[in-house]
Amino acid sequence: MLPNRFEEVLENLLIEIKEKTNSTIVLMEPTIISEDILGIGNSMLKPYIKNIHQLAEKYNAVIVPTHQAFISFLNHKKNFPLTIDGVHMNSLGNMLMAKTWIEATKDMFE
Repeated sequence: MLPNRFEEVLENLLIEIKEKTNSTIVLMEPTIISEDILGIGNSMLKPYIKNIHQLAEKYNAVIVPTHQAFISFLNHKKNFPLTIDGVHMNSLGNMLMAKTWIEATKDMFE
C-alpha cells in the first residue's frame, strides 16, 4: 500500500474510533525491513512512520516508537540480530518490541 493510501485508510479508522468510542489510541511504528539500517526497506518505511506521527498528533494518540528503538539498538549492537529474516522478530526482537510498547504506554495505566 502506498504511503498516501496508508494514511487515508489509517485516518478513516482513527475517525471511526474517535466517533464511536472513548478509547485511548495507541499507534505503533513499523519495526524494520532488514537489519541493514541504511537498506532500501528501512528507507521505504520513512513516509509511513511520518504518517503515523502526524496522525498521532492529530488524533491525540500514543506512539510506540518501535522503528526508532530497533534502529537505535542496531546502531549499538550490530552483532545481535533482532530478526530471523530481516522482518520477522526473533526472541530478542520480540523483547525489544514489548519493552518499547510498555515504556510508551506506561502512563496510560497510572
